[in-house]
Amino acid sequence: MNIPLFDGIKTFWALFYKEVLTFSLRSVVINALVWSTTILVPTTFFMHKLGMPKDYALFLLPAMSISWGFFDIMGNATTLVGDITGDKKISYELILPLPQWAVFFKIGLTNAWKSLLPSFVMLGWGLTILYLTKGMVPVNISLVKVAIALFVANLFHGFTGLLAASYMPTVADIRHMWMRFLMPLWWIGGFQYNWATMYSVSPNFARFMLLDPMVYLMETARVAVLGQEGFLPFWSSIFAMVLATIVAAFVSIRKLKKRLDCL
Repeated sequence: MNIPLFDGIKTFWALFYKEVLTFSLRSVVINALVWSTTILVPTTFFMHKLGMPKDYALFLLPAMSISWGFFDIMGNATTLVGDITGDKKISYELILPLPQWAVFFKIGLTNAWKSLLPSFVMLGWGLTILYLTKGMVPVNISLVKVAIALFVANLFHGFTGLLAASYMPTVADIRHMWMRFLMPLWWIGGFQYNWATMYSVSPNFARFMLLDPMVYLMETARVAVLGQEGFLPFWSSIFAMVLATIVAAFVSIRKLKKRLDCL
């Protein structure tokens, strides 16, 4: 089906804008504030009693904010699979005047949008807490790098949610997807430590972990807030994240088109 470019863009924007207008931003921001506070309280006031550095909360904060969208994957994937196996609202969008692949691309982009602002809120709120309670100030923070890192990371989360959905026959399969794949990627991907620490303990394991996209997300977030020293190169990590996002988008859209018998 040949669709005029302008008509396709207009339809795509209308669908995306509808998602923006109907998104309950207030509820998600509240969730982000609660989640960040509950993590920061023990890491700020208690963890140093176990031998952790006194600034460990500042080290953890960038990884925490960039991880928000990763936990959204479960909700995004189950919502899409629930629609495919239930109401099938997506069937209506697939007959609109725009390429069918663009419908799935819109879903990935919407997923990214829904987690982008909360990740900024978490970082700003966390930095405020650390300054007011401990006087911690990230003197090497780069707002430009923060914006780039969070934008690219949330695109990755958005299309990883699409990828997870493409491998889930039913909503109940999110349990296996999370326990077998998503949680391990996050937990050993550098949330609590950086790649240099992995390398100092086991170089071979550290090299193997370069296959985990979460490593690059954590490293870019920390470089943006804490400075480059001690972390993987920022732009190399950004490139790896973009590449992982492209792969996730391509594979997920291809699988979902096949699943829904798209042209």
